[in-house]
Amino acid sequence: DAGSITIFATTDGGTAEQLFDGAALGYTAYSGPQSVEADVATVIEARRNDGTTLFAAPATTFGKDKTYLVVLAGYAVAANKPVAEAQSLAAIVLEDGLKTPDAGYAQIQVVNAMFDVSQTGLGPSFVLLRAFPAFSFPLAFGRATPMGGTSVTVRDWERLAIFTAESIDVMYTIDIGANDRFTIVAVGNRAAPQDGPDALQLILVPAAGTTVSNASPVLPDATIYFLHAYPNMGPVGVSLNDGLETYHIDQDRDVYGFQPTALGQVTPRWFVSDKVNLLDVAGFATGDRTATLPEMPNGTVNVFALAGFPFPGSNQQPLTEVGPIPLTPLAGASTASVTIAQAGSDADGLTFTLTATGFSKSTAVNFGGYDNAMMSDVPAGTDVSLHIAEASFDATFQLLPATRYVLISYGIAAPSGYSFACALLPFAPNGALGAVVTLTD
Repeated sequence: DAGSITIFATTDGGTAEQLFDGAALGYTAYSGPQSVEADVATVIEARRNDGTTLFAAPATTFGKDKTYLVVLAGYAVAANKPVAEAQSLAAIVLEDGLKTPDAGYAQIQVVNAMFDVSQTGLGPSFVLLRAFPAFSFPLAFGRATPMGGTSVTVRDWERLAIFTAESIDVMYTIDIGANDRFTIVAVGNRAAPQDGPDALQLILVPAAGTTVSNASPVLPDATIYFLHAYPNMGPVGVSLNDGLETYHIDQDRDVYGFQPTALGQVTPRWFVSDKVNLLDVAGFATGDRTATLPEMPNGTVNVFALAGFPFPGSNQQPLTEVGPIPLTPLAGASTASVTIAQAGSDADGLTFTLTATGFSKSTAVNFGGYDNAMMSDVPAGTDVSLHIAEASFDATFQLLPATRYVLISYGIAAPSGYSFACALLPFAPNGALGAVVTLTD
């Protein structure tokens, strides 16, 4: 929240020296190493463009012939904190002890500079999912993995997960092969919207003397959910894989054994990139359903409905992955947004009408499609009625303000012994799914 700033270093008895050639640093910028006087107490200071001091770190003595990484992280203005426990702006000073890696390995270090974690006790854990040797560390704010770094096998890419005891918060796909020694700095707020200005992301900082002179920020992988909407199939198992590893995303990791997803249920969230995009659905009589998912932009939240019939008859849709269904942008803090998707397996198109006091909008959506343009300002805190004429369907519900929803029709619209319903999925700002509401007539 600091805007553009310039960094200065002031040593005892000296004048302030401007670092980074006076370049204005944005939130995700990285500048190469600059020298400060060693073995003398030095104050690192951030100034606004008008010359006023935004932040001055406690004096630090930098040792001669050593290299340091200084990370300024946290909220510059207390009023901008999303919660009182969020971190105020602080300086994290790290001695760069990354050693020259052996052939076939990279040396990495991880720093927790996330704004919404405690300075006391253990913070979330960081784990490289494909790493060998194994890599997993719990880190509090301002702490880093051991100096000297950790050796990991060089691959074209690697996945870093940040998780707590409750769930995996986020994943990142990182290019390891192009870096031989680097520090991974995790910055941002885990509760922030993934497309927001303080969203969680990584900054890869190459060690001094490496062949890589700069590094771009790494945005979170795309978040993904699957709704089981096959109308005449029992529970299914949903997996994703990258050609090497298989991720069973329909599992409750606190419960032992295989737990499939039933009709109308939504899988826990998982994370995908262009490397992790192979979908496998198993558990019904016709065998596996395998598909390659389309590429989804990093940091987005996406929903799929698994709809259709394995052997479609008259007026029946084939097996289809309806999606990716994105979230509708919010229009205001007092209203909700509703993305409407059509996964009814026997309907080419359905017309959805939402009404409330002073509000009425309709949209026609074909099978496999969605509409996230019209319903960005649906009233919250009052009864909202849904009418789908083609399915003779009516339901009433309430929405929370400043919340984004996905409404998915599924099942059989024509009377046939199979039920027709709509799933109402509420999403937190960071892409976490709340309790799914099943709307029935």
